[in-house]
Amino acid sequence: MKNMEPKFRIYDNGGLHVSISCKNGKLGNIPQFNTLPGDEPLKLSNGQTLCNIKGTCGTACKDCKSSCYAVRAALYHNNSVIPAWGRNTVIMRNDPEKVKSEINEYCRKNIVKYFRFHTSGELESSEQLELYCDICNDNPDVIFYIYTKRFDVLTEYFLNHPVPDNFIVNLSEWHGNISDYLKNDVYEGVRGEVEEIFSKFNVFSYDDGNSSMEGLTHCPAIDKTGHETGVTCAQCRRCMKRGNKTAVYPH
Repeated sequence: MKNMEPKFRIYDNGGLHVSISCKNGKLGNIPQFNTLPGDEPLKLSNGQTLCNIKGTCGTACKDCKSSCYAVRAALYHNNSVIPAWGRNTVIMRNDPEKVKSEINEYCRKNIVKYFRFHTSGELESSEQLELYCDICNDNPDVIFYIYTKRFDVLTEYFLNHPVPDNFIVNLSEWHGNISDYLKNDVYEGVRGEVEEIFSKFNVFSYDDGNSSMEGLTHCPAIDKTGHETGVTCAQCRRCMKRGNKTAVYPH
């Protein structure tokens, strides 16, 4: 059947280039490097697979993919975002040095104050995190930031490497997942070190009304009904400054 064939087939023949998104309705004019969301190839409601490549979120999306804004955006704007995010995913997996060189080139040729990794997608390995840290170190005048649930990748890398001063990590908090992770017996003996590492990160908590948000400032870009207020990330910049704990309503 026709709808059993992927709508977009993406293969890395050595001629692909990184796609950097330069504007987003919620973010404003902050450049972003995005990859495919989810843990499998995305499908339209009619059953047609959108791409021949699985998403990058893996087990990190098992609790939230049904309400994921990135998945919704990928499905709704699939003609524009799937080819771009698909290319980025393939290049990151096959030729990560190209990702580094092309993001570095973008930062050299443009006036860039802030840069976001993964408005869509997730970290897949400590090697990828190392690449991002290299990019941060190569561009000390740019603030890079990321939101992530891959606490294991953060631990594996930052137990042995410093966090770049211009790299702001926002831990995506979901129903106590951060505290549950820090109780993991795997880190017995280095628990204090892991907790010290995590104390350097921001916390970005999902407020679905079932967890305490006491003491947290809510993201001004989203109101209680889940609608955008018109305030952009470029205006707020709260998640781009170290030392903040923020809550966000479902959106």
